[in-house]
Amino acid sequence: KKQPRTITFTGVTHNNSTVSTSFTIDGLFGGALLLGAFQTFTFPSTFRDLVSAQVTIDGYAMDNLVFENVSVSPTSVSANTTAPTDATLDLDADGTPDVWIVGSGASSKEGTLTTHHFTYTRRTGLSDSAVILQSSRDGTTWSGLTAGLDYTVESRATDAERGRETLRLNIPTDSATPWQFRLLSAP
Repeated sequence: KKQPRTITFTGVTHNNSTVSTSFTIDGLFGGALLLGAFQTFTFPSTFRDLVSAQVTIDGYAMDNLVFENVSVSPTSVSANTTAPTDATLDLDADGTPDVWIVGSGASSKEGTLTTHHFTYTRRTGLSDSAVILQSSRDGTTWSGLTAGLDYTVESRATDAERGRETLRLNIPTDSATPWQFRLLSAP
């Protein structure tokens, strides 16, 4: 049975702008035998840098959603720069930041090794696995870093009054290579 519907997605960007887009699904239902029932939709570029998104319609199914962080700010910070004041992550999409990216400090060199410093503050009780630290040489291709293997926690300071803790990470790299680092919410 064919039941076309329009589905509207509304998002809030990091600068509190509201964006929306609508997709009309053809309404074909019937399972795996109706291979033509599957449709692909691509969100417009206005949906970049979202901190939250919502959809308000029932009776549809989605799968194979692909999310990609294509911007450098505010959820990522390059080495040797200072993060903008709005560099935050809202991990539970409640409109309140859970992670504040402080930025990168001065790097230290010893022989062929450069140790970069990356600092962020997070809500107390937030698990280490809630965020992913990534690195890139070119700012385009990013790879995840593993705690204890690719970086270590140099210090952890707790602010009980504000319910936050600040972590300073040490990331050793080849000194001949410029690196960028960013922090993302874990899937």
